[in-house]
Amino acid sequence: MDTKRRNELTEEELAQVRKAMEDFGNTPLTPVVKVETAEEQEAPVKKEEQPVRKRRKWGVWVAVAVVVALVIGIGYGYWSGLVQNHPNSMAKRKRTISVSGSEIVAVLNDGTVYTSANSLSSEMARWKDMVSVSMTGVHAVGLRKDGTVAFAGAGQYGRESSQWTNMAAVSVGSTYTLGLLTDGTVVAAGKNDYGQCEVSEWENIIGIEAGPYFSAGLRADGTVVVTDVVIKDDASGTQNANPIQNLQAELEKVAQWENMISISVGDAYILGLRADGTVAAAGLDSFGECDVADWTQIISISAGTFMSMGVRADGKIEAAGAMPEPFVTTEIPAQEVEKLVNSTGKKFVDVSCGIGLSPCVLAEDGTLHQVYYELLSGLPSGLTVREVIADVRLP
Repeated sequence: MDTKRRNELTEEELAQVRKAMEDFGNTPLTPVVKVETAEEQEAPVKKEEQPVRKRRKWGVWVAVAVVVALVIGIGYGYWSGLVQNHPNSMAKRKRTISVSGSEIVAVLNDGTVYTSANSLSSEMARWKDMVSVSMTGVHAVGLRKDGTVAFAGAGQYGRESSQWTNMAAVSVGSTYTLGLLTDGTVVAAGKNDYGQCEVSEWENIIGIEAGPYFSAGLRADGTVVVTDVVIKDDASGTQNANPIQNLQAELEKVAQWENMISISVGDAYILGLRADGTVAAAGLDSFGECDVADWTQIISISAGTFMSMGVRADGKIEAAGAMPEPFVTTEIPAQEVEKLVNSTGKKFVDVSCGIGLSPCVLAEDGTLHQVYYELLSGLPSGLTVREVIADVRLP
């Protein structure tokens, strides 16, 4: 066999080689990929840490606020419900006007006193720093802002009251003087002819009223206490023929009173003002002065001889009973007095009937008005109302 021939490729074999080489040249090279170990792998990107927000304790604060509000509300409700804190309580309102007969005394804004009481004027002209006054026809007392007392008039009716201190209120009856101390106890000076000075055992009192025959005190719980009316025997040993002999029994009704914020004692009866603005009355009802059951929205009361008066929240006047006409035996119905006073168009804030014939009303502008009789030839010719003085301190 020919060796050379055996080593040579045929044309067909050369074509197959060429095609294989072409196929190899057209095949893309596979890139070499580096296989990384676990240690060489890139660490994952660490997310930025966000600050941890503290939970706001809104629920706790809301609960605290609710509790505080409830405590304040309950506390205020209790505080405002106390008799002495009622805006129309006699513990808050000071008596700045007083009348007896046709005579007037009033505290002015500068603390001095105006008086038409000729017999007492010289003594009362020296009074200063006054906050309240009370007068009868024969004596008067005034309370200074430092708790001391000024006295004018007949000494046997309680001049020793001028030595009193730590006083919250003063009031005069026909023959004696009553004083309320800041500790809620009561003292009295003067004549004790009906037992009206028997007040030494009273406690928790926030208001006092002295009358001709008995004393009355308003307690802090809204109840009222009165002294027993003692009718003394005459020289023959028989009981005096006294029109007030039935007064004690009538005053027993007072023991049932509740929710009172103010009291006023008249000739032989007592008025009580409730916190809801209604009025109660007890005692002798000779001329209808106790017919006050239908009064409403009252802020101030005054009991007189035969007539009761009250001031409504709208500044109008209510009146019950009758006003005696001087020098004659007839009486003018209280409704006429009420109509006359309201016709002035003034808004009133306080009233004083006194034990007499000429009640006074105080307007919110500080003007004091008096109801009185016009005289013609020395005789009454008609009822009228006049402005007496301005610049009176409001209660």
